[in-house]
Amino acid sequence: RVNSMINYLLLGVICAGLIAGCSAPPLEIALEASDMAYSVGELRAVAGQPVRLTFLNAGQLEHDFNIGKIKVGKFKYVEGGMDKHAHGSAATAAAPDLHVMAMPGAQVVAEFTPLEAGRYEFFCSTEGHEQAGMYGTLIVQ
Repeated sequence: RVNSMINYLLLGVICAGLIAGCSAPPLEIALEASDMAYSVGELRAVAGQPVRLTFLNAGQLEHDFNIGKIKVGKFKYVEGGMDKHAHGSAATAAAPDLHVMAMPGAQVVAEFTPLEAGRYEFFCSTEGHEQAGMYGTLIVQ
């Protein structure tokens, strides 16, 4: 009887270790930018789950994906990516908390983890693009 209790205890410890060591796989999100439009106006994610954003710029102009205020953890470019580009007058505004950009014809892949549930507006910060319709909502549940 003692041996079976020890076996159950060891099994519980092993399972707890396996669960703690595993993290949720990234949620794959694809977003395409063409000149003055995103392919979708609404994206969905889960708080605490990593997101892998594949951002394709299919247009002839520079485009990006920005969220002004959002708490994120562990941001990194997995493929491509640049930190600076021509923002026009937006360059003087406060830097967004989340910024992913791609030059014309390029694709970048970035990973980040949204930390809090909420509705977050995303937009292209290249001058005039948001006003022309390049915006949408990221809903984090």
